[in-house]
Amino acid sequence: MPLPALDGEAYLRIPAGLRSNLYGAAGRIDLRRGRLAQIQPGAYRQQLHAAISQARRSASGRIGGQHLAVLLDAAREDLGAPGSTPAQRLYEAIQEIRAVLVTGADTA
Repeated sequence: MPLPALDGEAYLRIPAGLRSNLYGAAGRIDLRRGRLAQIQPGAYRQQLHAAISQARRSASGRIGGQHLAVLLDAAREDLGAPGSTPAQRLYEAIQEIRAVLVTGADTA
């Protein structure tokens, strides 16, 4: 299902618990190693790195719509190796947020 427009307030529409899950999962990702360090094209790699970096800054901080869109559209394999537990946790956190935004739940 398509996502709604991700304006500057989209992050605030995500329940606090899911924002916290995203923060925790993003904090376990090492951007300097493995798949995340090799993603091509380079412009996408930079966007994904910036989005993950933004997500790990603060559990209550905001992620702009552009960064949030990059995370929500990221393929599982772009987040890390197939057997990577941190990458799987980040993907699951992202998918939970995607589900909330797609259904239009406003429980923040």
